Amino acid sequence: MLNRTSAFVTALLIFGVCFVIVPAQATTHYVAKTGNDSNACTQSAPCLTFSRAYNVASGGDTIEVASGTYGAQTIPPRSLGTSVVTFRPAAGASVTLGELRIQASYVEVREMAASGYNISPASSSSPPSATSHVTLRNMSGKYMYIVAENVSVIGGEYGGFDACDTKYPEDVIQIWQTYPGGQASSYVTIDGVKIHDITDHNNLCSGTPGAGRHVDCMQVLAGHYITVRNSQFYNCATSDILMRPYKDTLDNITIENNFFQRVMNPGNVVLIGDSSDTVGGTNVIRYNYLAGVGTAARYTGSLQVYGNIIENNYACQNGTWSYNVFMGSSVNCGTNYVHGNPSFVGPTPSPSYLNGIIPNYRLNADDTVAKDRGDPTRYLSTDIDGKNRYTGSAADAGAYEIGAGVAESPQVPNNLRISVP
Repeated sequence: MLNRTSAFVTALLIFGVCFVIVPAQATTHYVAKTGNDSNACTQSAPCLTFSRAYNVASGGDTIEVASGTYGAQTIPPRSLGTSVVTFRPAAGASVTLGELRIQASYVEVREMAASGYNISPASSSSPPSATSHVTLRNMSGKYMYIVAENVSVIGGEYGGFDACDTKYPEDVIQIWQTYPGGQASSYVTIDGVKIHDITDHNNLCSGTPGAGRHVDCMQVLAGHYITVRNSQFYNCATSDILMRPYKDTLDNITIENNFFQRVMNPGNVVLIGDSSDTVGGTNVIRYNYLAGVGTAARYTGSLQVYGNIIENNYACQNGTWSYNVFMGSSVNCGTNYVHGNPSFVGPTPSPSYLNGIIPNYRLNADDTVAKDRGDPTRYLSTDIDGKNRYTGSAADAGAYEIGAGVAESPQVPNNLRISVP
């Protein structure tokens, strides 16, 4: 004899009734210059600001922004889980912002221009992890400040200002740490980006020697797992990249597939730590064109430098060096190195502030110096353009692989140029 519950279950089976949990559908919210933050952020009633749109969004939603020039915007912190909220322009729209402040986590902003970016927690007393999993994709701006974790800057370009104008920071990209606590950013990746054109007038902002600003295209004051790849640095004032530990430590640095032009002022093209610094973890500098590189720090883990074309260096200060092409004939460093001057497509001009010239350190097809001079067993799968590297004998040294390798996947455009205020 069936009890009431059994009878109900039997009836469900007989009639094929079942219950399915349907996930919530992602929603698109709308921002427009004609909007109002008292609106519901719908297509027919758009809101005006990013913060209002984000405050009505759920995880996985999209926020679509209409054409126009907007003021400064903030994406405030909220607990929305791990589904990414994406900000994007409407189809065919051109969107320009004042400074974009991102305090939230699990956010992606794409294909807009802003005067600058501040990616950091709302409270200075919060750890960098309070703002995490942030992606800027094909964006453009003057400067960027990062105190966060799991940040990806993919495509686009940054720079183009006079650092003696105090409305701008000293550097184009600053990957810093909390203050006064001193907790550094972690897992920050710069990929396929152009960072360029910043001047300090030869460190003479006020016209008095020594009274200027120390200006870098990228400055990292401590950091963990910082990666720079597939990017171009040019017309930088004092340094292309300066990395040193400050209140926190510096460790696990990866620099690969980049072009680093000479700097305008005497300084460091790429410097990972000074002689008084300690750098930990696994560090690698591979398959770059480097107008210069300094590795004077004490490495408690490891440093591998291989497959690069190096114009000048500091006597291969520390680390294990192999399969590099040295353009200076007096440099005898590491193993399996060669001397010579590779043939570049060019131009390879001297740096100059806002001269409109983008250096090109891709190898000519007839080059015989850097061709097949990389490490025959350790090589990157693609070059700076996303082309597959040849592996018949060895990859070419430097960031570019000669030949017509097929890109593994659609690449981020590396020539995105958007005018920003």
